[in-house]
Amino acid sequence: MPVLNRIPEGSLIVVCDSRQARFLTNAGSPIHPKLQMTSQIEAPAPDEDEEPDRPGRRFDGGSANADFHQRSAMEGPDLDKQHAAEFAAMIADRLSHRHRSEGFRHLVIAAPPEFLGLLRDKLSDEIAEIVLAEVPKRLTDATPEEIGQRLVEAW
Repeated sequence: MPVLNRIPEGSLIVVCDSRQARFLTNAGSPIHPKLQMTSQIEAPAPDEDEEPDRPGRRFDGGSANADFHQRSAMEGPDLDKQHAAEFAAMIADRLSHRHRSEGFRHLVIAAPPEFLGLLRDKLSDEIAEIVLAEVPKRLTDATPEEIGQRLVEAW
């Protein structure tokens, strides 16, 4: 991925984590970005009824184990990771729709490393081709001015 020392004018910047995504555009110069927030989405709240079941258990048996009545616990589903993956898919769909309607040419993504990996896996090939930079940082609580400064400083 190329070094980001400039954010081209009109670039779309997505600052996200597993709870929210902010979409900004650069209305300033490539060296001195002026980011303006265009939209924001939040992850749907988890369903209160969606409680993980007790982890299952399995019998430990076989020739290596003489006690066929011993059981071991199995790990339950990671609902937080599942919800984060669903939100990453929602962001990727929003990016594809926005690219078709607006036709932006450059995309910068800033997200915590784990969520960045989830989002990267959900991006269409069309969107992945226009990613200018990926910044593995949590910037969702920063102001647009701080985001612009941190993006340029990150590289």
